[in-house]
Amino acid sequence: MRLRALLPARRALAVAALTAVALFLAYPPFSLVLPAFLALVPFLWCLEEQASRGGSWAEVMRLGYWFGALANGLVFYWLVIALWHYTPLALAGYLAAILIVLAPGWLLFALAYVWVRRRTGLPVWLVFPLLWTALEWLVGHQGDLAFPWLGLGISLTRVPVLVQFAEIGGARSVTLWLAAVNALVYLAVAQRSWRPAAVAILTGLLALGYGTWREATIVLRPVATVALLQPNVGFREKWEDAKKDSLVVAGTGSKQEDEALFDRIADTMKTKTFTYVPQTSGSTVAAALAGVARKSAGPAVAVLSGGNVAPEAFAGYLAPIA
Repeated sequence: MRLRALLPARRALAVAALTAVALFLAYPPFSLVLPAFLALVPFLWCLEEQASRGGSWAEVMRLGYWFGALANGLVFYWLVIALWHYTPLALAGYLAAILIVLAPGWLLFALAYVWVRRRTGLPVWLVFPLLWTALEWLVGHQGDLAFPWLGLGISLTRVPVLVQFAEIGGARSVTLWLAAVNALVYLAVAQRSWRPAAVAILTGLLALGYGTWREATIVLRPVATVALLQPNVGFREKWEDAKKDSLVVAGTGSKQEDEALFDRIADTMKTKTFTYVPQTSGSTVAAALAGVARKSAGPAVAVLSGGNVAPEAFAGYLAPIA
């Protein structure tokens, strides 16, 4: 089979690149606000063309798959960087996640959307956000293949005032809203009508109004001191049976080491809710836990990051210290 037969039209690939770049800009490190409201418009435009002109299901599948491959491939670029230091299979894992787990989800979404639009004629502003939110939920609940990171609703974390309503419906409600706005923007452009745009702006004003009111009325008070501890244990070292106990539950270090660590934690706690403390062994982890308790005026919670920690330490993720 020729590779060209597996690809959509060149125009569709170019449009897919627009969606990929817009989503890339919507997430860290850029975290731009506007792209989240526009990123899916090119994708929706192509899907509507397929739904209205009766394109083949094979073309719909190619469209959905490659839109998903390009978008997720760009958004999740950091997977290769994050895993490269731990395994030479980082690139293979990245490609598997994109091409086997995530892109097929977009393929299924494309099929479902076009099928519903052809068979029912339900409006774009209803079908698109509902199916997109369902896709996001499905991708995050696939058992061992679940991939819950970077849903559309997460893209607005830079502007918390816009997403205060997530306390009611969770991150999925933000996804539903953003997908609906994308649909309304598409309708405004496709129909050359100001009404869908006005509705989109109105929903934004409602979200902003609720967020402004919520941030102004919510009562904030200190509850506990929190320390984030990151043991600096090698990727392979943490699995060695001979070292796992000392790495996780060893006693405190020397008195001088302990006191220096206590002072470091105490100074950081004066200005930050969380503190990053690189560790070299289980002894300094234990010292840090004791230091949080000793220097805190009130209740303390130590959050032990699991990035480089053996499974035996998982119970210490949220360890309250009296």
